[in-house]
Amino acid sequence: MPTKINGKVFYTTSEICEEAGISRPTLFRWLRLGMFEEIRKNSRGWRIFTENELNKVKAQTMRIEVQKCNEEGQKRVEAIYRGRYKPNQI
Repeated sequence: MPTKINGKVFYTTSEICEEAGISRPTLFRWLRLGMFEEIRKNSRGWRIFTENELNKVKAQTMRIEVQKCNEEGQKRVEAIYRGRYKPNQI
């Protein structure tokens, strides 16, 4: 459950992963790659994220899903072009 600190809502790593539908290693990889400028931690030393950061993670997830869909579509187009397409083959 998100936590309010000084009137602002924050999410834990687990909450971000659950909301975005990604694994913890994926989130940590994105953090290492510099997805966020600033990483906040709570009093326990756990990373916490804002609503905007949650939305950024969700947007990145959607970008990957769209790319994956486009790649699958491209494979089907190529199979049709070569005359090798069979429904449910790809």
